[in-house]
Amino acid sequence: MLFLKNTAVINKKDDRYQSLINRLIELETDTVNPEPNNTGFQEVEYDISDAIKMRDALGGKFQKGFDLNSHVKLGRVNSEIHFSLDDPDLDLKIFQFAKSLLFTSEGRFNSLLPINIGDLNEEQNDFLVRKLKNILFEYNLSADLTEILVEKLKPEISSIGPLQVIYNNPNIDAILINAYDQIYVEQNGKLALINNTFLNREHFYFTIQKLINALKNKPTDQNNMVIEGILEDNSKIYILNGDSNKSEARVIIRKDKEKSFTVKELIQVGMLNEKMALFLELCLKNKIPFWVIGPTRSGKTALLNALINMLPKDERIVTIEKSSELKVQKDRHWIPVNLENMQSSNLNKVLNSIHKLRADRLFFDDIDKNELNEVIEIINSGEEGTAVSVLVRNSKMLLNYIEYSFKVEANSPFEQLLKENILLAVPIIVECGLDFNQKPRVQCIRELVGLKDNHFQFEDIFVLQDKNSKVPNFVINKRTPFIAKLFGEQSQTLLKEIF
Repeated sequence: MLFLKNTAVINKKDDRYQSLINRLIELETDTVNPEPNNTGFQEVEYDISDAIKMRDALGGKFQKGFDLNSHVKLGRVNSEIHFSLDDPDLDLKIFQFAKSLLFTSEGRFNSLLPINIGDLNEEQNDFLVRKLKNILFEYNLSADLTEILVEKLKPEISSIGPLQVIYNNPNIDAILINAYDQIYVEQNGKLALINNTFLNREHFYFTIQKLINALKNKPTDQNNMVIEGILEDNSKIYILNGDSNKSEARVIIRKDKEKSFTVKELIQVGMLNEKMALFLELCLKNKIPFWVIGPTRSGKTALLNALINMLPKDERIVTIEKSSELKVQKDRHWIPVNLENMQSSNLNKVLNSIHKLRADRLFFDDIDKNELNEVIEIINSGEEGTAVSVLVRNSKMLLNYIEYSFKVEANSPFEQLLKENILLAVPIIVECGLDFNQKPRVQCIRELVGLKDNHFQFEDIFVLQDKNSKVPNFVINKRTPFIAKLFGEQSQTLLKEIF
């Protein structure tokens, strides 16, 4: 290694710095491109600015024929760090060492971050191990100690440090971080404080920066109070930036579930019962629009996923969402439309041209409240058999948001027309929620039956009684829903099994 007055560290075998110096002599504003590689990592990009630092450190200008090796002395990266397995501060030193490799001017991994937060593939792992062993070779360590340090450095360099083990646990649904020393995990709807912590606040913020760098939709301004994004495996992440002097940042990672439930499995876990599932299946079959609403983690997307995969295989399915959570079986004719990072003007263009996709079925997942007017117009323009999920707590709030999205003044000539259009587009609402054990349950399936004194009127078809009961008890309204008049003959026969 070559060490230059605490300014730059380079590898003695690396001739690119010498080449940069030669280039600097000719042109001080040029850049050398890194060599390409196929590991999924980016090599450190040596910029002319590094050569300028060397020139300034040597206190003069580079002349033609300048030899870098003759002007520098041997040294090490962070040579003040001494590694020993008996050292109680070993983990802290490893973190500081990893940070210097990643984010300092001396670092040789300046852009070396994973494509995925998950495990590295074999080629990436070999590449990283080889690089780390080359660096640690300078410390004259034993082979055993080198192997241990490489394994400890890998999660700090290529993944999310102490969170990686938790993240890889398939039984954990979410990670919630309140402070560097306070990490909770969610499992089966229950929160638990765990022993894994960051070494200090600096370690915590270092990991947050790596999470931001790993987002598919990187924020344009990392100083925003709230940063929301999606990781490569479609897990969602929310970062509430804290004041570095007064309050900690807060981080929530909600993992994407690879497996989607079938309707039968949702019945087995008590989210709904057989008659409710049959009614929703009949709504699908007869192309009756329905809306699935509820708070976060209430099972909205799980229910849509299950219903999508009940459709006939010859139907053309179009899904419209922002976070790629809907999972359609591979043997189906499926066109996914991802609205992630889409500007509102482009989003309106997409929504206005949906009919050109010639879909047999439209499924909207987690639609923004400001876009509800577009969805209503799409349904009423002839896109029957549409299902929509929205993050709202109850039916009244949903209808309020829909009315607000049209921005029609109260008591205006258009208000009555708007309400009639909403009645046509929102005949059935499925309200999802959480029981006392934080398990998702369908709270009710209700029908929007009309207007009274200019207010929407509902009638419940199915209702969950006693939300505190361990065994869900769904009560059925014996009256056949008005919407059933639109069902075909075969469906009318099946309705008799329900009501």
